[in-house]
Amino acid sequence: MDKSILNIYVFILLTFSNVAWVQPENMTENVPKILLQQVEQGDAESAYFIGTIFKDGTDEIEAQTEQAEYWFSRGAEMGHAFSMYEVAEIQFDKKEYQKAKEWYQLATEQGHGDSFYKLAYYPMYGYNDTPLDCKAAYALLDEARLRKVKGAFNDQAWMLSTLPDSRCRSGEKAWRIYSELEALFGQSGAIPWAYWDTKAAVLAEISEFNSAIRLQKWIVEENCGLELSSEQDAMRKEVAAHLQKEQTEELAYCQSFVERLQVYLNRSSWREDPPDINNN
Repeated sequence: MDKSILNIYVFILLTFSNVAWVQPENMTENVPKILLQQVEQGDAESAYFIGTIFKDGTDEIEAQTEQAEYWFSRGAEMGHAFSMYEVAEIQFDKKEYQKAKEWYQLATEQGHGDSFYKLAYYPMYGYNDTPLDCKAAYALLDEARLRKVKGAFNDQAWMLSTLPDSRCRSGEKAWRIYSELEALFGQSGAIPWAYWDTKAAVLAEISEFNSAIRLQKWIVEENCGLELSSEQDAMRKEVAAHLQKEQTEELAYCQSFVERLQVYLNRSSWREDPPDINNN
């Protein structure tokens, strides 16, 4: 929720409801009494709203994750899907993966799209000692895509194009999914850099190497400050020379972009195992 909207809402509560700030026993920050009363009356939406205040902060209230988790938990316990998701996100960040998974699952029972997407992380990356399973991940990503979760489109297209196991790949399906993702963004063109990187990988997987090279060249030039030749033989030499340089922190950021360009110049598709989250 936009922080300015939160500020306006709190101001209205204080100004027109003659609300005094109170401090519940288990709180370290003040919240409007009217909201507390609504929560006690079983209003899960109010608990979610208070949680959002503490998550994002306002001019009156400092953002506090512990308080946000408490209030999201109150909403979650009353069956509020968005609260369930927010509790899961906090617990996931704290690496409490089993607890997070349980809340994501409960939220999916109410059709919450982002919860399907985050549940897919478990078979995608092995969280909570879940066996890696692209088919299980794809089933969850399919559900998230049905609910227009953009990250699910991108991640599934990437996996379908880059996973080493051929049983997990399908360039044609990856291209269809990525085309649907572009349609979601419409005419704005405000597609994140990571998504353009995915498109290049998809193009390479369907053997559209010249298109993949042009796109990846643009990504490298925009992100890494390099100017590369348009002629592919010259570009290949420039990329090889760049990769031989000592890797400063700035160069390391661009390393994977440049490595992918080198692979596409060699008329190959990119292959990449999921990150080993156990070493992170």
